[in-house]
Parts: sequence; structure tokens; C-alpha cells
Amino acid sequence: MIFIITYLDSVAPLIPILIFLKPGNRKVLKEYAFLFIYFLSILFFHTIANILSFYPFPNYFVYHISLPVTFCSLLLFLRKIRSSIFLKIQFFKFGLVLVFLVILNSLFYETYTTFNSISYAMCSLFILIVCLNYYWNKIKSDGVGDLLKEPAFWIISGLFIYYSSSFGIFSAYRYFIKQNNQFAGLAWRFHNAMLLTMCLIISKGLNVKKHA
Repeated sequence: MIFIITYLDSVAPLIPILIFLKPGNRKVLKEYAFLFIYFLSILFFHTIANILSFYPFPNYFVYHISLPVTFCSLLLFLRKIRSSIFLKIQFFKFGLVLVFLVILNSLFYETYTTFNSISYAMCSLFILIVCLNYYWNKIKSDGVGDLLKEPAFWIISGLFIYYSSSFGIFSAYRYFIKQNNQFAGLAWRFHNAMLLTMCLIISKGLNVKKHA
């Protein structure tokens, strides 16, 4: 069971990916193409990282490459559905600046020899602000009656649950590694469980979109 949870991050993204690829979902795939790329990127990079974990050298460089790719994919997706989630252009511009800061952090501070905790924490915080902005505007607009019929609600909720629960893990993970703390493994397994939760919730949103 522990083995399954440890490598769950290579399996969980397959759930929404398979829904995207189901016959009859071409319209959903076209409209949410960047979200599809987001999950493909997670699947690709996490699988590589898990394979490299069997070898006697660090796999942290994979996460340094993964973050800008997955975050950019998610950022472009959020911009595409901006009218549904009340995303202002200022959010998108700040997200692009954040990508630049992530790259600088990987080059000059939290280099490829360790996990880039600061970068992951900053990107998580950005996504959380976007999600909270969506919830706040929904409340102000009194548009909460049919939330369960809105794909954006399921997608934003999935992102919120994952990034809020993983924010603390990302923030402290570099410290756990430096201290050779066994809590690092437990924390990452919890992260994987939350990733699975996000994938399931967003998959529900994709099915809502299909039948909308």
C-alpha cells in the first residue's frame, strides 16, 4: 500500500487524461487543451522522477524543469477561461513574472542539487489567490445556486484543495531533505494523495462540461 501511495503521482494524472481522450470528448479537449497539457506534464515529469529515484543520484533537477512547464500550462488554461473564474489580466501578468522568478531561483539560489521549495510555494500561493478570488467573486455575484453544474467550480475547487494542502509540504520539503528527515517521505505521500484528490475532482468537472 505504501509503495502504491509513494508512486501515486505517476498514476493519478491518468484519470483526467483518459477522460480527455474518451470518444466524444473532442470539444472538451479542444477548449481545455492547456489543462490537458498540464496533466500530461505532471504525468511525464513525475514518472521520470520516480524512475530516477531507483538510482543513486538526486532527481531534483526534474522538479526544477517540471515547475515552469506545468505552471505555464496551468496559467495559460486559467487565462483561457478567465471570464468564468473572474481572472483579471493583472493576475496573468504577475504569473508570467513568477515564471521568470522561478527560473532565476533555480539558476542562482535553490539550484538543481536540491528541491526548489521556494518556487513551488510561490506558485502554490499564486494559484490559491486565484482560487480565492474566484470564490469571493462568486459570493459577491450571488451566482452560487448552480455551482455544481459549472465545470469551473469543480476545476477551481480541485486546484484549491491540492495547492492549499501542498503549500506547507512544498515550503518545508527542502528543509526535510537537508535534515535527512524521514518525515519527507510521509509528507510526499500525503502530497500524492492530495494530487489524486485534485485529479478526481477536476475529472468530475470535465464530465460536467461534457454534459453541459
